[in-house]
Amino acid sequence: MEDKTPTIDEWEWDEGNLWKAEDHGYTPRTVVEVASGEPRFRPNTGEGRSATHQMVGPASSGRRWTFCILQVREGLWRTITGWPSTKTEGAWYDQEERNDEQGE
Repeated sequence: MEDKTPTIDEWEWDEGNLWKAEDHGYTPRTVVEVASGEPRFRPNTGEGRSATHQMVGPASSGRRWTFCILQVREGLWRTITGWPSTKTEGAWYDQEERNDEQGE
């Protein structure tokens, strides 16, 4: 989301998204670390996307991740997929951080 940070209290996990996490090299803990740190959110645009948002941010290791997420209900989110952030996603994250620091 661009001007509003989602409220994320819990994550929904099952065999489907746990398998996807393992296949893509992250764990539920990685998702929680990013969500608990300083994530930035934006709409997950594109036709046919099952996730409504992207969450981009660093895990405790310092590595940045991009997660496609979907709100199940208020405060409950589901990770659809994720990957180490690309250079473009990292540049977007840096710009959003600078905007926050400048109060934009």
